[in-house]
Formats: sequence, C-alpha cells, structure tokens
Amino acid sequence: MRVLVTGAEGLLGSVLVKRLTGEHSVVGVGRRLLDVTDRRAVDEMVRMVQPELIINCAAMARVDACEANEEQARRVNADAAGYLADAAQAVGAEMMHISTDYVFDGRSSRPYTHEDATCPISAYGRSKLLGELNVASACRKHYIVRVARLFALGGSNFGSRIFDLISKAAIENVPLEVFAYPVSQATYVPDLVDRLAEIAKWHDYGTYHIVGDGLAVGWDKFAEIAAGLMGLKLSVKVVEYEQKGLIARRPLYTALRCLKSEKLGLPPMRRWEEALQAMYAEWKKVC
Repeated sequence: MRVLVTGAEGLLGSVLVKRLTGEHSVVGVGRRLLDVTDRRAVDEMVRMVQPELIINCAAMARVDACEANEEQARRVNADAAGYLADAAQAVGAEMMHISTDYVFDGRSSRPYTHEDATCPISAYGRSKLLGELNVASACRKHYIVRVARLFALGGSNFGSRIFDLISKAAIENVPLEVFAYPVSQATYVPDLVDRLAEIAKWHDYGTYHIVGDGLAVGWDKFAEIAAGLMGLKLSVKVVEYEQKGLIARRPLYTALRCLKSEKLGLPPMRRWEEALQAMYAEWKKVC
C-alpha cells in the first residue's frame, strides 16, 4: 500500500514512517517538504504520490502557542486537515487524522467514548475539533484517531523527557515541578503506531480513541512511577499552569475508551506503566 505521512519530522510521524517502511511504500513529509496550509501544494503532493492512505500527523500542538495565535492554530490543525481530506477524496484514498483528548471539556467522571459530546475549552482543542469535522465532511473513507499524552525517547514533551528530568532533579537535589492535570492515560508512541497500522487493515472507518491501558493519572503520579523504575524517591512539587505563565485552559480529566476497538475485538493496548518500563530500559542504553 502507498502511504503518505504528513508531520513526518515529529515524534509520532517519524516513528510511524519507520514502522511502516518495508511493509508499505511510504512517503514521509515534514514542513520542509510540504506546507500543509498551502492547498495547492497539498493537491500537488497527493497527485504526485497517489497514496492509498494519508496519515496526517502534522499539527500545531503547543497548547499555549495555539491560545496566543488561534488563527494560526486553525490554519494548521483545521484548514490543513481539510485540504488533505479533500485531496484524499479526489484520488480515492483513505484518510487517517490524528486528533486529541482536548476536544473534551474534562468534566466527565468516566472515560470518554466517541459517542460523548465534544466541548473544547482551549484554542488548541477548538482547532483540532474543527479539523475532525473538516476531515469527516470531506473524505468518505476516514479514520479520526484521538490520542493522549504521547511519550517516547526522542520527544521534547514532559513524558518523553521524564527520566532526564528526574535524573537532573536528583543530581541538583531539588523537587521536580509537575502539573497535576489533565488526569488521563499515557500512550507509548511505538504501541500507538502498531495499533494505527492494525486499524488500517480493517477499513472500518470512524472515530477511535487510542491510549495506553492502565491508570488515568496526573503528571505527578506519572513522574512518581517513573522515579520508582529508577529506584529513586522523588520529591514532587505540584504547580499550576498560571504560575508558569501558561495561558491555555486544560481539561481536568480526559481518560478515553475506544468502543470501535472493542467492537472489532482488538485487545487493550499495553498498559502504559509497562511501556514506561520499556522506555526506561531503552533510556539506560543511551543515557
């Protein structure tokens, strides 16, 4: 199968390209090769590649940057998704669009399913929800995949850097500053990529919630579990986003449940706690 992956220079996109290469004919493009906000450039790329599946990992994902520039967030997260979906429809391709748990307001007391009403409370969430709607309306053969709290070696976010951050705090003998919410499951990128590849084989279109199995926790508990793997007793200092000058609202609780996967009979994802242990084993090899 010919696969076009956008956002291929990011954490998820880069792992996805490596995972699919060999099994499929894969073209991965990042910002240097394709400006996804340029409709003409998107159309030309899709006509040239003639993909059977487009996986859109391109996103403006820094929540506070989105809040400061909602127009740019809309262009990247919503308009570009629509351009890709239009182009996919034009060549008869499937479209897999990566979205987020931030499309929910976080007021639920149970894991969200795709049947629950969306209600984003941030510019990031609003732009990603609009992207979902654009994809669904433009491309008949679409998958919308909501994910949460990605982590893997090589990433720049908190979860991906957790062992470096804990090590630094231990050396300096200072508490590790963390945010307590959102409370959610974490998702190991290699596991997510395997599940995306599996879903694509079923051709069962619709909305999926793909997260690691296991406890829904805040970043403070995530950090404590990581420190335990390192054999360290971690001192954690919980801070508020406002204390750090971060302006976007975050949902308090965004645990997810995937009814589509259950319907297909797919097993639960690996527990994120086990995946974190696997990442620690890899971290020890390179640290």
